[in-house]
Amino acid sequence: MVKISRLDKSLEVIDSLTAAAGREPETSPSAMVKGLLHGTDWIDFSRPIVIGIEIKDPKPDATLLIPFSKPNPEFQAGFQAVGGPDYYLLALPPGGKKPSEALGPVLAAAARSKPGASASAEIAMDNLLKKLDPKIQQALSTLKSLPPEQIPENMPLSPNQLRAMIEKSIDTARQIKTLDIRLDLSSDTVAYEIALFTRAGTEMAELFTKGKETGRLEGYRPRLQMNFKSRSFQAEKMLALIGNTFGKLYQSMGIDFAKVVELCTHFTGEMAGGMSIGEKQITLEMIHVLKGEKQRDDFIEKIYLPWLTDFGKVMQDAMEKQLNTPVEPVFSRMPDSTVAGRPVYGIQFQVPIPPGAQTTPTPDPLLFKVLSNYTFRMTMVDDLLLSASTDEQLGRLIQIAGKLRPSPAKGPLMTVDYDVVAYVESLRKIVPGFPGANQPLPRLGKMVMILDADKGRASLKSTVKTKDIQTLASYFRGVPPSGTHASKKQETGMDPAKAKTPALDQKAGLTPKTEAPGWLKKGALAVVSGDNPSAVKHFNKAIEIEPENSDAHFQLGVTLGEMGEYSNAIEALNRAISLNPKKGAYAYARGRVFLLSQDKEKAMIDFKKAAELGDSDARHYLEKVVAYPGN
Repeated sequence: MVKISRLDKSLEVIDSLTAAAGREPETSPSAMVKGLLHGTDWIDFSRPIVIGIEIKDPKPDATLLIPFSKPNPEFQAGFQAVGGPDYYLLALPPGGKKPSEALGPVLAAAARSKPGASASAEIAMDNLLKKLDPKIQQALSTLKSLPPEQIPENMPLSPNQLRAMIEKSIDTARQIKTLDIRLDLSSDTVAYEIALFTRAGTEMAELFTKGKETGRLEGYRPRLQMNFKSRSFQAEKMLALIGNTFGKLYQSMGIDFAKVVELCTHFTGEMAGGMSIGEKQITLEMIHVLKGEKQRDDFIEKIYLPWLTDFGKVMQDAMEKQLNTPVEPVFSRMPDSTVAGRPVYGIQFQVPIPPGAQTTPTPDPLLFKVLSNYTFRMTMVDDLLLSASTDEQLGRLIQIAGKLRPSPAKGPLMTVDYDVVAYVESLRKIVPGFPGANQPLPRLGKMVMILDADKGRASLKSTVKTKDIQTLASYFRGVPPSGTHASKKQETGMDPAKAKTPALDQKAGLTPKTEAPGWLKKGALAVVSGDNPSAVKHFNKAIEIEPENSDAHFQLGVTLGEMGEYSNAIEALNRAISLNPKKGAYAYARGRVFLLSQDKEKAMIDFKKAAELGDSDARHYLEKVVAYPGN
């Protein structure tokens, strides 16, 4: 089941994002939706739009329910929709087929629920797998009896091994009751979430349940471009579940997954750290919590380093086989040292650059060098494994570790946050031709991802500020956003207070009139972003440059009407109509302002005039007034 709530508000947000990316208002998502649905003012946005999908042979049944506040005969006829008391039902895809009779009551009940996320999908995994089981079994049977000549030579698993892996994957999926996917759009944030609800008493339900753990890293807050933190969890059991399902596939790659699980038995799962991408190298730091009051001082030397060496050899062998050429070791020992009286072990990690990357522009060798070749230093402080790029960083971590004390674990299972500005700043330095490279970076907040699991539910949620997406979209297409890091003085070498508008280059064919459309576009962008005062300034600037531009007066009038400045709006629209009296949209806009200002008589005169001039919105309005005179 899919629910779409607050469609009108969501379209406003989507319009603002697409406008920031340079899309014209007349081709905005809301304009397309209104055209497709014969307008949207008839939809009851206080209730969700609902889509239901039922698995059937030979094809699934899909039905759409749209709640309405007023009937829309044009929509019903155009889509052959079935009318309910306050909703329309239509089959998907529309045309010819009747909507499902079984789904109708279910969707009607769902449409009476309170609006939730902007868009959400709920998949009943247990029911879905039951419905699909005959087809699944048929496919597995076909795989079992696959003739040898139809088996690809480079297939990593035999048909029987592949069949066993699929069966185990399905058995694991049967532990999931429902899968929810949510997208929430608002003027403040854009949030995406995917959540699993497990069946009670299953292995996954046990894994997705928090205990009353004690945390060790509550006082540690890394400050790098990307920062991450997790509470303790049953990492070895989680990995064992993965290994039980996909172990044969990893084994075909030369990876003994059982050894990965064995290493995890030494860790609680609690860790915190961060990473930054620099112009020449990656900087990282991490603290892992190991099990036991006091871990052996030789854990790194006796357990961790041998495991890294073996794992690196497996990766090296796999790469040599794939690239058909010798490659350097993935993990190499670096000189050891001593920091604050503690032994420090050095490791270099590198991923071989594929042949040709050294001479071709894509992928860029510098980008490969930065992202695939870095060093880290390691030491132990009691039960804490410390890692950092340099001994100096490691010394700071040793001081922090010495002050950390056990305390009740808090917060979600794992959080990750990105400093978007710092991350983009690094990328544009190491990636040739990076979009917006010549523009100062805008001020942005952080992108946050949260992974949590408790009471049999696991969820991953990502959140970013809507304004940040708009700003980045403008930045990537080369439009300087407001609030950049570089000031006007830094950018031009001039004091912005003394700067004047540069003279127009007549030789290049520039005239004041060519600037007016640019101001109109800026005004339209401000409108969809909800910044009407700025839009008014931009439209007035267009009028100042080109007084005879009727669209500029029209846009100004519409915006002033939205702001409640009705007399000024009427004045602007009067000017637009005088400049272009044949434009029905101008008369319709003035009629709307009259209606908002409670002057219904003048509004009806303008609506009729607009309809005579061919304006479809005016015609639709008049048809509804005739059909519903009480309104």
